Amino acid sequence: MIKKHIFMDVSDKAKKFILRVGKTSSKRWRQTKKEYEARLEKENKNLNDLIIELHNEINRISAQNEVIKTQLEYFHECFEQGVNNQK
Repeated sequence: MIKKHIFMDVSDKAKKFILRVGKTSSKRWRQTKKEYEARLEKENKNLNDLIIELHNEINRISAQNEVIKTQLEYFHECFEQGVNNQK
């Protein structure tokens, strides 16, 4: 009877230890998950900022391209007029 009591006492201690370790492990997991989510949110924000920056760059280059096309058309017309005037 004494041996059973000692065994139960050890078993209860083991259960308490396992529960304590489980709680600590769960707490660590929640913290790790929170940090991972924070990293993902930061990375997502950085990527969204980069997308906006690239769209702005595309718009700027497109506008610049239109100006160059207009200038090219103007100089092409001037060149043609000069060639026609020389004839």
